[in-house]
Amino acid sequence: MIHFNEAGGESGMHVDHFNPRIRGRKRNHFTNLMIASAHCNLRKSNQWPSSSDELQGLRFLNCTEERDYGAHLYEDRTTGRLYGSTPAGQYHIEAMDLNSPYLCEKRRQRTHLRALRDGRFIDLPIEGLLPQIRAFKKAIDEMIPEIESWDGPLDPV
Repeated sequence: MIHFNEAGGESGMHVDHFNPRIRGRKRNHFTNLMIASAHCNLRKSNQWPSSSDELQGLRFLNCTEERDYGAHLYEDRTTGRLYGSTPAGQYHIEAMDLNSPYLCEKRRQRTHLRALRDGRFIDLPIEGLLPQIRAFKKAIDEMIPEIESWDGPLDPV
């Protein structure tokens, strides 16, 4: 759930073998390959829950086959921390280090920027408003720059 640009662009994205225990031709079948941020892929690495873990419901969430947010994972919008509501959700958060300070900060920033976008200044402490406006401006400034408009004919010669 991190934007391509926030993950570092192409160099920050990896292809993950969801189940690293699969061998042979099935290992590289499209159903076992997922795009992942470098953070997630490196944290997961070749980890896979043991058989006894799986019996307890501990497993990685498969975002291509199931809903994770709202079913297994919930976010505290104040702190940006994720909480697992199921054993699988808890396992996934811990194994993937989804509560790293960087990711929590990104979630907090997203919450505040959405509040500013939606005009919900009331939800933000007044002393924190100016830094949030600066963060909003910075986020906009880091996007694709505005392209000069063309004042001439539509089909320039």
